Parts: sequence; C-alpha cells; structure tokens
Amino acid sequence: MPEEQERKIDVGLQKIRRESEERETMAQARQLNVGYIDVSNFPIAVDVASILTAQEAKDGMIIPFFGSGRKIKVAVLDPENPETKAILEKLKKDEYEVGISVASVSSIEEALHIYDDLVLEKEDEENMVVEDDQVAQIEKEVVDLAALQDKLKGETSARALLLILVGAAVVKASDIHMEAGEKEARLRLRIDGVLQDVFHLDQTTFGHVVDQLKYQAGMKLNVRNIPQDGRISFRVGEHKIDVRVSLMPSMHGETIVMRLLDSGKTMLTLDDLGMDGKVLEQFREVIRHPYGLILVTGPTGSGKTTTLYAALREISTLENKIITLEDPIEYEISGIEQSQVEEEEGYNFADGLRAILRQDPDGVMVGEIRDLETAQIAAQASLTGHIVLSTLHTNTAVASIPRLVNMGLASYILAPAMTAVLGQRLVRKICPKCAKQRDWQPKEKTGLEAFIAKIKEIRPDIELKMPEKALEATGCPQCNNTGYKGRIGIYEFFLVTKEISEMILSGASENQILTAARKNGMLTMLEDGIIKVLRGVTILTEVYRVSI
Repeated sequence: MPEEQERKIDVGLQKIRRESEERETMAQARQLNVGYIDVSNFPIAVDVASILTAQEAKDGMIIPFFGSGRKIKVAVLDPENPETKAILEKLKKDEYEVGISVASVSSIEEALHIYDDLVLEKEDEENMVVEDDQVAQIEKEVVDLAALQDKLKGETSARALLLILVGAAVVKASDIHMEAGEKEARLRLRIDGVLQDVFHLDQTTFGHVVDQLKYQAGMKLNVRNIPQDGRISFRVGEHKIDVRVSLMPSMHGETIVMRLLDSGKTMLTLDDLGMDGKVLEQFREVIRHPYGLILVTGPTGSGKTTTLYAALREISTLENKIITLEDPIEYEISGIEQSQVEEEEGYNFADGLRAILRQDPDGVMVGEIRDLETAQIAAQASLTGHIVLSTLHTNTAVASIPRLVNMGLASYILAPAMTAVLGQRLVRKICPKCAKQRDWQPKEKTGLEAFIAKIKEIRPDIELKMPEKALEATGCPQCNNTGYKGRIGIYEFFLVTKEISEMILSGASENQILTAARKNGMLTMLEDGIIKVLRGVTILTEVYRVSI
C-alpha cells in the first residue's frame, strides 16, 4: 500500500476515534447534567488561562476557558476527581463564580499547550538579550513611528511589547504611557521630561499587549478594577533595563505607566549637571563636611536623585562608609551600601534610617524625607557626626525650612542641623543641529536686560552680555523632531549661615530668609535659567515652563 494512502487512512481513523471520544464525553455531560465543550477549538484568552498555573491545570485536568469579571467557565475531565474538586474549591474561596463543562482527554491535553506558550514567552522575555544589530533595526523602525505603529498590528503580543520597550529605550524615554480611550488607546513617551504623543493602537492590539505586560510583570491578569504594580526587565546589548509598571483602572479600560531604569546608563558627575561655578564649588565643599544635613528640593522628575548619586560618587572613598536608603534603588553605585525601602513589608524610611545609624556610617543618603519621624532622625544623625543627604518636595530651596517646621521638626533641632539646600529643575537643551536664530522681541529684550542687571547686582563675578539673536527650536531627526536634545539643571543654592540659623530659631518668615540668602549671593532657578538662555544652552519658553 502506498505511503500516502496509509497516511490518509491513519488520519481518517484518528478522526473517527476523536469523534467517538467527543460523543462519549457529550453523553457523560448529559448524565452529569453539566455543559459540554471541545476546549481544543475554543479561543482562550491569556488572562483567563492564567487564573490557574500550568501545574494546577495539568494536575486537575482543568482549563479556564472563559471569564467575565469574577464569573468564569472551566472545562474539566472529571468533576468528581479529588484534584479537580480541590482546585474548584480554591477558585470558590477566591470568590469566583464557576461554571463547569466537561471536556474530553484529547481536548484538554491539546488546550494545555497554551501554558507551554505562556511559559516560553515569559522565559524568553526574562532572559532576553537584544543584540546590537537588533537594536539598530528597531532604531530604524522607531525613527518612522508610523511604520512602527503598523508593524505592531501584525505582531504577537510578546513581540509588540518588546518593540515598545526597546523602542522607548533607544530614544532614551524615561517613561512609557499607555492609555485606554473610548475607541482606541494612546501610547506616549516621556522624552527629556516632556510627554510626546507617539501613536495610537486599536483596542484589540492594546488589549493583547496589556495582557502580555501584566503577565510579564507578575500582575493578576483577571483583575481589572483595582490598581496594580509590577516589574519586568530586559537587556539591550550590555545594558540591563528594569521596568517599573504601574497600572490603574480608568473610564475606558486600564491605563499603564512604565518607568525605565537603565542600570548601564552612564552616571553623571557633578561637573555634568550644569551648576554655576560658585554653586558647584560651594556644593562640593559642603558634601565633604564630616557632618550636617544637606537637602535637594524640587518636584518629581526634577533630577534630585541624579544630583545625590553624583554627590555620593564624589565623596565615596575607601576611608569612609556610605549607606543609602532608597525607594526604589534606581542605579547601583560601586563601593556604597544601598538598601531599598519596602513599605508593604513594614520597612519604611524611619526604620531603615535607625538601622543605618547602627551600621557605623560616615555618610547617609535618605531618598526622601516624607514624615516628621524621618526628619527628626535625619536631623539628629547630622548633629551626631554624620553627613546626611536627602530630598524634599518643595517648590523652592528656601521653602524647605517652613516645610520642615510645619512638618513638626523643632526649630532648635533644624537650625544647627541644616547645612545647605539646593533647589533644582530640569530644562531641555536646544538641539544644536536644528536650532535657528531669530530677532529678539522688544519685550523679551527689555526683560532680559533687567534680569542681567539684577544678576550682576547679586553676583558681580558672573560675566553676561545680551546676544544679538535669540535661538528658536525647530526639529530634526537627531532630536526626534522636538527641537530639543538632552536636559540640564537650573539651580538655586544657599548655605545656612550663622545669620540664617538664628533666623530659623527666631521663627523668621520665608521671605525674610530668602532676603538673607539673596544678600549672600543666591540666584533663583529662574535667574540661573536666564543665564543658560544668554549662553545659548536653552530658550526662554523652556525656562519659563519649569520655573514659573
């Protein structure tokens, strides 16, 4: 008998046996008075299958195949099997409303392969290294964002998520925003501190990508009505990139923000940050003091942590011990002990700081002062021979003093503890490839001339002159058509002199302290930004955007 004919006969016999098996299963379902399903042909969603682990599904011969909220349907081989009954009880304890259908052995065994695919995708993602040639290819795709949008439609959810993540890393985005809309979802990237609308996704593609992301990040796929947090990681060449994922429900679905932390990113030094020469000199001097509380202030995303890391790298030596307490640890610093706060586990900043002080440190960095207890311990640590660096959320440097007093920190502790405060923002630098010159508008010129006179009055050591032309941001491929490339800090810095310390003790107002700091040579962030405009680093609208 020819081989082809034998193959056809085998296929025919297999079909007959399978049809017979399904008829027997249908009869069993009628006898048990439950539903019947051939689950091998049913399109099972990733989030539904993931209600159970692969091991649970295999042990109990049970497949979740449909879900809507807390209502799910499962296919089982035998509802009376002890393993199956135990899993069904577990689902009910988890407050699922479970509908049961009977399926054949062949049907369930074929459906079990969905777990093989899921595990394979997750293992590939966790252990994935994106080679340089792949990065170069994705970089080409990212330049043409419309092409990337079209490419996502034809990709698997795992590949689409990879393209989004690596694409964001290639253009040096700090955050990825995916937001559900009424008809379609929007994807935006935060580049140089500003969100840029990249493209839109149809609801089907968006849903698949969200399911894949939740699975990779260790979130509950079937839960859609409460916020969730997770984490994933991948490698681009030699760089490991950690991604912190935050998800919350919104009117039209789930909205997601992913923060990209590149552990291989080149860490900046104090010289790279853009501080004025005198400010840099004074800041370098105070961080080398054997004790004192030094604060860096500003809103979220203003570069405070980068400044602290640069300071720590400068003072870290073999002769001293530096310990940090962070939430989270964004970058690993060689030679420094770093500890991460875990609020869910009861390990907060105050407890962590107490523990650090028992480790005989010379210097301490506390990621953020959030409450009175942490403020008190940080201040006491500075008074007992430790240099303490931390951050505080205030709009100006001087505002940190009333902020701590209002928090409940006694002025007689704050005054001797505090050494200096640095306030900062980040402005985008104008792209040197496409910047154009234009004439100054009369109001711009008049305003800048007034600023120059004021700056020279406070800091006669700074040389300034009015440029003949203003710069204008346009846009080119080098800067992703934004007109800006990279960011630089604008700063205000003051030392807590004997005069200011006495003012804190006497309860002086914020304006009175500001006047004293200005008399000692403090420029505001706006004035520091104006200096960078006059030197062609950025433009007026950018400085006004972050400082007014």
